[in-house]
Amino acid sequence: MKIEKALKAKKIQFALNYSIILSLSSFGFSLFLSYWFLTYMSIVFLFLYIFLFLRDYNYFFYSDDDKKKIVIRFFGLRNIFKIKRKSYEIHKVKINNYKIEKKSLKKEITFFQKTENEIFEYPAVNISILSSEEINKMEKSINQIINNKKK
Repeated sequence: MKIEKALKAKKIQFALNYSIILSLSSFGFSLFLSYWFLTYMSIVFLFLYIFLFLRDYNYFFYSDDDKKKIVIRFFGLRNIFKIKRKSYEIHKVKINNYKIEKKSLKKEITFFQKTENEIFEYPAVNISILSSEEINKMEKSINQIINNKKK
């Protein structure tokens, strides 16, 4: 199973980048032209920017098609100048558990991998970009991997 949110990530990044530009330009024009409509529009665009900024969306890719590992790729959409692309490759036989947490406006997934002496916790990945249906599919896939490993 694969989940890739490239198109939605591009749309969100476009909205994030241009909402602040439109907000500032609308506010600037409203000062010179004294149009209240432009002031209201600048406030709407500013609130859109703040909402998208607080959600902290990530590009997200999940695949369990490989027989040996789960692949997760992600990067934040906030910063347009310095993008840190990250990838987790978790061996299916070593995956121990996972948890999905809702933190304010974000949803995050954390994976746990069994090592020789302890359980390693991967840093949380923001999955706010996924729909609830996609999250359910991913959970079903991970639960199936964990249950097959226990047999």
